[in-house]
Amino acid sequence: MAYVSPNIDPYRKGQSFASWYKRLGYHFRINKVAEENRKDQMFLLGGEYLFEVAQNLYLSEQLLDAAPLEELVEKLKQKLDKTDSALIQRFKFGSRVQQPGETASDFLFSLKLQAEYCAFKNDKDGRILDRVLIGLSDDALRQKLLAEEGEKFDLAQAEKMITTWEMAASHAKALTKEDSSTQIASIGSLTGGRGAVLQRITALARGRGPVKSRLGQRPQFQSTVQPYNRYNDRGSYPSQSRQPRPARFQEQHRRYQDAAVYPAEMRDNQQQRIDQRVCEYCGVRGHVKRKCFRLKHFKKDPINSIDMEQPGPSMENKLSNMMNQMTWEDKSDDSDQGELDCMHISTINQISSPCLLELTVEGKILQMEVDSGASVSVIGKKLFITKFDIPLQKSSRNLIVVNGSSLSVAGEAIVSVDFRNKTSILKLVVLDCEHNFIPLLGRT
Repeated sequence: MAYVSPNIDPYRKGQSFASWYKRLGYHFRINKVAEENRKDQMFLLGGEYLFEVAQNLYLSEQLLDAAPLEELVEKLKQKLDKTDSALIQRFKFGSRVQQPGETASDFLFSLKLQAEYCAFKNDKDGRILDRVLIGLSDDALRQKLLAEEGEKFDLAQAEKMITTWEMAASHAKALTKEDSSTQIASIGSLTGGRGAVLQRITALARGRGPVKSRLGQRPQFQSTVQPYNRYNDRGSYPSQSRQPRPARFQEQHRRYQDAAVYPAEMRDNQQQRIDQRVCEYCGVRGHVKRKCFRLKHFKKDPINSIDMEQPGPSMENKLSNMMNQMTWEDKSDDSDQGELDCMHISTINQISSPCLLELTVEGKILQMEVDSGASVSVIGKKLFITKFDIPLQKSSRNLIVVNGSSLSVAGEAIVSVDFRNKTSILKLVVLDCEHNFIPLLGRT
């Protein structure tokens, strides 16, 4: 007897072991392999992974060798072909409906496969038929199935009706396409009226042609006057064999085609139009502010540069000149002229030096800086202890500088201040800070 070599690939992880072992059974049958040798051939043909799984099923190699083939195969099926329980399979079967793009026959076939794992006993065909009627998406087909007599109607008849229904639907669709093609072919035989229009549409659909032939081309205006080109302003013209070079933009030079004279002659007779608008920035006539050359190239940021260049007599320059000419004029006898020169506004384009005053505070000379932006008068704690021997009072003030940080207040002190033979009471806020600074004379 001739021996047939096995054409079976080794078992791979994730593959169905039941299907692989079924193919191996055909090998055993055609080669008439004895029962005592089948387990050995299964290990030889199954590969390394299958042998390792079989070894893990038993505690020792002796038990593996002594185990019968049927027992080993059953354990391998339970290990490698894990399936859901019958309860889960029945749940999947009960929720199955026809999916979009799935035919009714494919839906019926998938239900029959699913029912094999649901452990239905005697009423499997009835349950499949019920699920088909519930899950069908074609209402017309469902109505046709329900119209049959209930006692004689079974799953085999339903499967036959579904197959016939799908074949009839496919044939009707093919006939509809043939009728449409026949109607389109008959358009060529129609003449006049609607038939001519349809025939024209068919011809355009076959060969549309260029855009100009379909939409039409506007004829170019022909003029007897020679168009304007680079040879018009010269005394000589090119030879007759050489055609003059056409203008680059014909639409722009169309205004010269019908003219009796050339642009050189028109320039003398026609007055050029000049823009009469005046720039709000530089004051020059002929353009607007957003097109001003000086505004784009000479204007600088006043924050980064104090000495800003003044390009022209604009409103900003006029305001700057007015501020530069402002002076304090106090004609009274009690004028502070000479004492408060730092308070004079001389220019807005330069940073003025600090305004310092020498005041007599509690009989001691103290130099303070005038700060009209400060709401209170402040002094450092170290300088206050050095100058004065006055107890501090508690203060509930919260001082915040312009950058948002808060200052630590040590307390307050009420002092008497003498300036120009005038005495006043001043409340000093003492700050607890490490750095020394010139005391500030605020608004209060």
